[in-house]
Amino acid sequence: MTVRLVARLLIAVATLVSSAILCWGQSPIAPYPGRTAVIATDSPAAPASLGPAPMPPGPVEGTWVSDKGQGGPPGPLPRGGVANRLPSTQAMCAQQPGEQGNWAEAIAATDDGQCQSGCSDGPCGEGARGAGPLCQLFQYHDLWTDTQSHRRIWVQPEYISWFTKGNLLPALVTTSPPGTPQTQAGVLPESAMTALLFGNERVDTQQRPGGRINFGYWLIDGEFLGLEGQYFALQNASTTYHADSSQIQGGILARPFIDANPVLLTPQEGAALLGFPNFFILGTPVNLTGTVDVRTTSSIQGADALLRKLIWIDFTSKRRLDVICGYRFFRFDDSVTINDLSNNSGGGFFAPSTTTSQDLFSARNQFHGGDIGLKFQQYCCSRFSAELIGKIALGINAEQVYITGSNTLTTLDTTVTNAGGLLTQASNIGLYHRDVFAILPEANANLRFDVTRNLRATLGYTFIYLNRVQRSGDAIDRTVNPTQVNGGTLTGDALPAFAFHDTSLWIHGFNAGFEYRW
Repeated sequence: MTVRLVARLLIAVATLVSSAILCWGQSPIAPYPGRTAVIATDSPAAPASLGPAPMPPGPVEGTWVSDKGQGGPPGPLPRGGVANRLPSTQAMCAQQPGEQGNWAEAIAATDDGQCQSGCSDGPCGEGARGAGPLCQLFQYHDLWTDTQSHRRIWVQPEYISWFTKGNLLPALVTTSPPGTPQTQAGVLPESAMTALLFGNERVDTQQRPGGRINFGYWLIDGEFLGLEGQYFALQNASTTYHADSSQIQGGILARPFIDANPVLLTPQEGAALLGFPNFFILGTPVNLTGTVDVRTTSSIQGADALLRKLIWIDFTSKRRLDVICGYRFFRFDDSVTINDLSNNSGGGFFAPSTTTSQDLFSARNQFHGGDIGLKFQQYCCSRFSAELIGKIALGINAEQVYITGSNTLTTLDTTVTNAGGLLTQASNIGLYHRDVFAILPEANANLRFDVTRNLRATLGYTFIYLNRVQRSGDAIDRTVNPTQVNGGTLTGDALPAFAFHDTSLWIHGFNAGFEYRW
């Protein structure tokens, strides 16, 4: 006798503890006066036990779902919201001739707790939306029925169309009108003598498509506790620019820079001429024709792995609030490549020659951090619902910059290659790395529409912000000390130089997709 009593006490305590865990975070809602409750057993097919019963006074305690499978609630009804929605519907439908009083049918029957036109209006009547297989397929699910559907897994692929903050480039290509003196051709600032062809602008700002997939698994029936993840990637963006001196009126094509030769009192604007008619070399005129190509690229991807926990739910207002926390990953890369070519026609003691050069600036940002946020859901009329998500990640952004360059001179049968282009020299060529603390918030707003009980269409907007990133455009230093060109001995300041320069990054745009749950 004592053993049985102790065992029963332990079972009772375990039941109370498990109920408290599952119900943690729920706000008490007083029962609606005048409503009736449904007293259900663990058997889904027990119409005799389903009948109207007076709602007990005071708050209604207990859980609304368990891992037992389909059927009525395993214990007392949930607070307020279910009492407002379910009782009279179940009782009335159970009393209709030929009906079994099925729990799921009663839940889906109506919005206001009334059977309306009855439970035998045909397989898809207003009063029996869940009666037949076809009705069950297309019936809408509100917050209560969603939590009672025993669906554990969801997958949500989406098409995304986003915009990003562009890469700011310095002035890179200039020209001048015919008759401009050689010493002033292509030299900044912009004036009647110099026109900017490319640079001093943000690039890679165009809309870019991509994809995002959200997926998750509920660890507990009733959608109390679950795991979810996300991965997205945008199509790589690129901007290209090409200029040919033979297609420019006057034939002048130049790459501007700031000349920091120590023989000058102060650094001053200059230009490397790629195309210039009657270019004088030591008093000998030659004809220069040239081209320049600039290409920028950028790529973005991100992922997270989160734990999701219900902290508040209100079935009467059809709202729920979950907390999400976990790990966040984000990667953003961009680059700038400048290639130029200049043909020297030769003349006098100078043989024809061709000079090519390349400057490459590449930046990589890789964020790792902890993510925390809230997910709010509001079920609206009929099949519609809204979802708001706010998250913020705190972590480390690993910034890496790679700078390299080279130039090649070909004269007759001789080819000589040296390190460094124009804006890349021994003073800044190299690989640079540092870790910085960064903050990455994200906001999402989604409108959802239930196509079937398992399939949901979604349409929304996303905004992502990262407060510290290194851009490839910010790694470009236009100031050059020419004494180190082609392996020369550096005299004066080591320029161009590299220094980390943080800026912010934002991404935003629309997303559309569908969610399948089973």
